[in-house]
Amino acid sequence: MEDMNWNIIGYNKVRMKFTFKLCILFNNFLFKNFMKVYFKAVLILAMLFFFLTNIHAQQDSVILEMKVITKNDGIKYTGVILKDDGREVQIRTKELGDLYIPKHEIASIENYDPSQFSKEGKFMGEDLFATRYAFTTNGLPLKKGEHYVMLNLFGPDFTFGVAKNFNVGVMTSWIGAPLIVTAKGSIPINKNLHLGLGGLLGWGGPWAFGTGLSKSFGGLPFASFTIGNRKNNFSINGGYLLVSYPMWNSGREVFKRPMLGLAGLAKISGKVSFVFDSFTLPTNADLVIVAMPGLRFQSKTREGERAFGFNLTIIYADGTFVPFPIPNFQWFIKM
Repeated sequence: MEDMNWNIIGYNKVRMKFTFKLCILFNNFLFKNFMKVYFKAVLILAMLFFFLTNIHAQQDSVILEMKVITKNDGIKYTGVILKDDGREVQIRTKELGDLYIPKHEIASIENYDPSQFSKEGKFMGEDLFATRYAFTTNGLPLKKGEHYVMLNLFGPDFTFGVAKNFNVGVMTSWIGAPLIVTAKGSIPINKNLHLGLGGLLGWGGPWAFGTGLSKSFGGLPFASFTIGNRKNNFSINGGYLLVSYPMWNSGREVFKRPMLGLAGLAKISGKVSFVFDSFTLPTNADLVIVAMPGLRFQSKTREGERAFGFNLTIIYADGTFVPFPIPNFQWFIKM
């Protein structure tokens, strides 16, 4: 009986050792497989993270590569250029999908600038001629290589962007007298704040014999403080006019007057802008103010950028507002 008990105890010990070893093997199996699964999961998550990060980077690069294509008829398409084989351009747009545009129908391809679009995504664009109002200028600079002529009822006015933030020009009447040269330097204070400093120098011209203009000279140093950009801006202008002219009997007279003005431009749509110009007239009488509200219509074709504008004229003098019956027209042509 006692031997039997010892046999049972020995059997139980063997069974316990076997069970213990089996548990260890099972735990090792689970641990090893768990680690494999764990590492696989980490590897999958790392690959997924890399994949999503790569997609995000590609999306950023796509945004940076967005272009604005302007056709000869003025129609614009915004999207990513997928192909350009020299004969046609394939562009992927959000609204119309993939488009194939022949190169000879394209006037320009420009980088996408979010500031040229409305909140609804409609293209507004810049106004090349936004450095000018009806008559006065502002602190915004012309880009180097940008040149244009403004034609109005009085004569032509040429402006040349000869360097960064610096332009020169010449204006005259349709008979070539007087002759006035202009120069303006723009100082960017920040993105939407510019200071323009410049001047006008004029001469009556050699063709004005017998009128005294051929012996007349003048100058107008000015400053323009402008808030905004080529889409929307507001300017405070000031200058000092000096004109020296001969008297009918003998001697010379020097006419001196300060000049002040307020002006602004606001983009209404992609091709239409509201333009307002105003300035004081240099007279010997009481204060005279000229206000000129109007509209400007801009177009961009294969021949270049052009604009047509008109302004109504209201004169304030002697405490009375007097409308001028003839509108002032301007034609802007990019050279």
